[in-house]
Amino acid sequence: MYIWAEIGLALVYLNLIRVGQINNAWIQCWSGILLCFFCCPLLLAQKILDLAYNGMYSMKPLNFQWLVWHEDIALQYTSNYSMLRWVMPQILAIWLIVLLFIDNKEFIQDYVVLLLPYILFGALPFVGIVIIAICIAIGELVKTRHFGMWAKKAFSLANISTLCTFGGVLFLYFYGNVLSDKPYEISLRVMDYEGNYGIYFIFIVVMVMLYAATIFDSFKREALFYLSVASLLIIPFFRMGLYNDWGMRCSIPALFILFYYVIRFLNFHIDAGLFKENVRGRQRRQIAVFSLLILLCVGLTYPHWEFVDSIMTDNILELGEDLNFGTMEGFASRTLPEEITPDFRYNYYSYDIESNLFYKYAARSGLDNREIAE
Repeated sequence: MYIWAEIGLALVYLNLIRVGQINNAWIQCWSGILLCFFCCPLLLAQKILDLAYNGMYSMKPLNFQWLVWHEDIALQYTSNYSMLRWVMPQILAIWLIVLLFIDNKEFIQDYVVLLLPYILFGALPFVGIVIIAICIAIGELVKTRHFGMWAKKAFSLANISTLCTFGGVLFLYFYGNVLSDKPYEISLRVMDYEGNYGIYFIFIVVMVMLYAATIFDSFKREALFYLSVASLLIIPFFRMGLYNDWGMRCSIPALFILFYYVIRFLNFHIDAGLFKENVRGRQRRQIAVFSLLILLCVGLTYPHWEFVDSIMTDNILELGEDLNFGTMEGFASRTLPEEITPDFRYNYYSYDIESNLFYKYAARSGLDNREIAE
């Protein structure tokens, strides 16, 4: 697993340099550091929230990711380090697929082939990138204004055959869990701000719009830039999962695309000669670059504290050690203790597998239903 992780991190880094055309040696070095520690300026957002609401929504000092977790409001855009710390195997594959999508976004005839494996590493990040991909595909239709030519590409043999075969198996697999009835507290629903929309605006302005506004002039002609920002503005209106997995994980593609543009911005302006006298708009560029560096430094505070905490802590979570579901039989029991939260009860297991389409048609075993029941 360690070797797998090192190879994955190296692949993500090298593709970031390649796809972003990062040719400045200093930015190449800093790209590796920021790849591991990039974060939106959460500390600034928390300070502004405290001032606006007199500390009503203050989080604990070692709560490294949450802006707000109060009643139905749960807002978090996770830092790169926290994702590397807690979801290492998944996040490397997800980042790599996002970079491959950026590099091949004009080839809509291969979208399904490229993106469908994404769902194996994270269903919610898959939703995040698919929405962006659909918008780009529609934009291609508007640009070409030739439906027949566009349809031939969008409904290519590669896309349709992959969707009907691999996609069909995946649909049956996820159908048993994702589309099953679940308690309200973990279902997909609209976030209830109850008049506290100021919290939402503080979150999106500080966590998203400051970065976006700083680099806007350099990427104002790129549709992917607008779509990533728009995605990050819309995601906080919804909630899913006990800990709002929707906000934490559906935002991964858009956050990484924003990070990609930040790296490109630094490379372009610093490589162009930020301090040369004859550079056009030199002062404006300097202000933009220094503003971005300040935001990055503020964003680094929480990943830094979490990094230190991950080294210093001696607490190791042994999931299921004392909860009596260390086996699949225990995990599948409908009589789990009441202290087991709904996310464990419903997120990771499909009940009634005898009537599950995936089990019946794609994963038949040598045992019949009666033998399994026994």
